[in-house]
Amino acid sequence: MSEFGKGLCYNLGLFLCHSERDYLRESPLQEPRLWFYSASDHLFDVQTNSIQNDRLKQRILTFVDKCMAWRLPMGENEAPNEGDKTWAINEAKTLLRLIDEYHGIKTEKGDYE
Repeated sequence: MSEFGKGLCYNLGLFLCHSERDYLRESPLQEPRLWFYSASDHLFDVQTNSIQNDRLKQRILTFVDKCMAWRLPMGENEAPNEGDKTWAINEAKTLLRLIDEYHGIKTEKGDYE
């Protein structure tokens, strides 16, 4: 049993749910450091074993690594800023599209994503 979900697209979706919460209410969780601490919980059990494309798999793992480093910045890792948060949200959306395309599903970026 997983406390924060287990999967690939499912967990990326849960990660993105945290960005929607920012738009729905004013919250101290909007601050990037706290946001990453909460949103990145869903990245603990991201599964990439079904992805055989090395470039896509590496991009997913890089995304997870960056977000986890921003979750608890220590040592050389600087605290995340709004730009890092925007990058992570956009990269998660892009990864979901790339995963669909990897599985043969034609995608198109929405005007109102």
